Amino acid sequence: MSENKGLLSNFTGIIKSPKRTFNLIESKDFKKGFLIVLINAGLSVLAEFNYGMKMDLLKFLPTGNNFTLINPETFRRNLVTIISLFNGLGVIVGWFILSIIAYSISRSSSMHGGFKRLATLIGFTYLPLMFQQIIRVVDSYIIPEEFLNAYIQSRNQSYIGSLANVAVRTFSIFGIWTFILTVLAISNNSNLSIKKSILITIAIYSLYIILRTFLPI
Repeated sequence: MSENKGLLSNFTGIIKSPKRTFNLIESKDFKKGFLIVLINAGLSVLAEFNYGMKMDLLKFLPTGNNFTLINPETFRRNLVTIISLFNGLGVIVGWFILSIIAYSISRSSSMHGGFKRLATLIGFTYLPLMFQQIIRVVDSYIIPEEFLNAYIQSRNQSYIGSLANVAVRTFSIFGIWTFILTVLAISNNSNLSIKKSILITIAIYSLYIILRTFLPI
């Protein structure tokens, strides 16, 4: 019960006074930070599943005499389930990669707590993204199928278009909030000035956006 109260206190603290709250977070809070990442992953799976069940995926159904016995709805559900689970896994892998990049770039400075504490802090910076995922879950239930499919068809699938799409998703309102928290987390863990932490965070996000363009994270 006290652990739940502590986590709730961390949540409210990050919203009200993130800099002060990060000072109180240690490596021992790793499970709490990872829990936020897991919640994000779970919400992402649910949202992607709901979106997928509304998408026109039957065009991927194999054709030919050998595939006439395949039930289209079963095929759709199985395909969407696999994609959704991979998407959730991508959230976890993305957090881990982001933590590694942040640690690699800032490790030359005086670290307070090392990689585990930095990964913990990065986990807590996912709190705004959790709110974003909640909105996506709600949207996935109410969005009309026609609108969703029209939007997907209108998206540019070139590498430049994909890069732009990733950048837009990364720097949404919640993404900018997460960016600010990441700056504070790196500053706190590495004993760096805010100015240096901003430059490091920009470098981290640039690498991360490029990776997300080519990898399912």
